[in-house]
Amino acid sequence: MVQTILHFSDIIGRPIARWLGVPAIISSIQARNVHVPKLLLFLDRLTTRWADLFISVGQQAIPFAITNEGVPPIKLSILPTASSLICKIAARLGPPSVFN
Repeated sequence: MVQTILHFSDIIGRPIARWLGVPAIISSIQARNVHVPKLLLFLDRLTTRWADLFISVGQQAIPFAITNEGVPPIKLSILPTASSLICKIAARLGPPSVFN
């Protein structure tokens, strides 16, 4: 397995991993890359076909990644952060009781 993070490792790592026959290539989506040069976005888009899975820890960067980086929604998985899981659990349990 190879995991790529950020543009340069995505652009270089995906095709090299595929060429070497790596069975699983996973790329992570870290942020909305609105300030990245268009050339990098173009090269990133060219290499998305070699990734088997894209992971993100949040929803905010997803629309940009799909629209501008060519991430196929079918290959996308969103992993919850620890803080979001804690908030969900706390909401289910309700406020703590001081008098128990």
